[in-house]
Amino acid sequence: MCKSISRALASLVLVVCALPASAATLNYSLGTGNGIQHGSGPGNVYEFVDQALNLNVSAWANLGSDLLQVSTVTQFAGGLGACNPGEGSRAECLDRPRRYQVDNVGEGEQDWLLFFLPESVNFDEVVLSTLGLQDRDVTYWIGDLSLPADLAGAELGDLFALGMGNATTLFNSAGAGLFSIDLGGQTGNAL
Repeated sequence: MCKSISRALASLVLVVCALPASAATLNYSLGTGNGIQHGSGPGNVYEFVDQALNLNVSAWANLGSDLLQVSTVTQFAGGLGACNPGEGSRAECLDRPRRYQVDNVGEGEQDWLLFFLPESVNFDEVVLSTLGLQDRDVTYWIGDLSLPADLAGAELGDLFALGMGNATTLFNSAGAGLFSIDLGGQTGNAL
């Protein structure tokens, strides 16, 4: 059986297959009105409840260096986004739609959403969407993190030591709309 996690902005559909101990199909709708927000500013977490596994999402950014900083997860009708400290206050970020898109715009500025589950699963596919015609390059890690996951002060190079696998970067052509990424069934509790 496969678990399906959906997120938009980028509109994301993540398909994961459960390991035998909890083989079930899970569906998470990550748009407005779903999930439980814990906190409202930098360091907040969205929790999406399912009968078998709860999905938690936090936001991070590196602004001009490899050092990760706490950011704010934002939620919209289409799904989730991120507001990093370099994009101003949450209100300023939300006032400009392109700011809350998970992106790598700017000199060394990159937004990251961390999806984590209480147990390991097999990650199969992720489907993303952009806000209009955009760069669609993607970097991701899959692995097992101790929970709760706190990456503040870590550098991107530290992620392997924290339990994440090697970084995978995919260079995709610019485009608009949905595009799919095969995650190859890698195992972990975090993406």
